[in-house]
Order: sequence, then C-alpha cells, then structure tokens
Amino acid sequence: LLINKGLETLKERGAEIVLVYGDPNYYMRTGFKAGHKLKPPYKLKYPEEAWMAQEIVEGFLAKTQGTVRCAKSLNSPEYW
Repeated sequence: LLINKGLETLKERGAEIVLVYGDPNYYMRTGFKAGHKLKPPYKLKYPEEAWMAQEIVEGFLAKTQGTVRCAKSLNSPEYW
C-alpha cells in the first residue's frame, strides 16, 4: 500500500508521528486512530474522528499535546 510505503519513508527520515485529516473508514484500516490530544491547526469542517494520528515512535502520543503547526503550503483554513 502507498500509505505503508509513506509511513516507512517517514520513519527512515526520523518522524515520530503522522497525522491525517480524512476518511476514518479508510485510514483506520492502516493503523490511524482518532481521540488523541493533538489539536488541529484550524477548526475542522468534518467530524473530529477525521483527525487521526499514527505513532511511528511508540509512546509519542502519551507524552505529547497541544496544537499542531502544519507546513506552510497547508497553513490555510480553506484546507481544513
């Protein structure tokens, strides 16, 4: 799967967590979970369940909270 390849690449590059905003029915099949403490950068148009995370480093979510800052190219409310 493309998602698995992406996660593998992010792990190789030192990422500790991956966040997505999308269809829970799709992303949860690949290990993403809702209900974490990280807040999106803007108010979400879709249900909160669409804001999901997957740990690359086990335990990262348990010690992390706050509001996410995203890449400049995605840093606009129209994308959220």
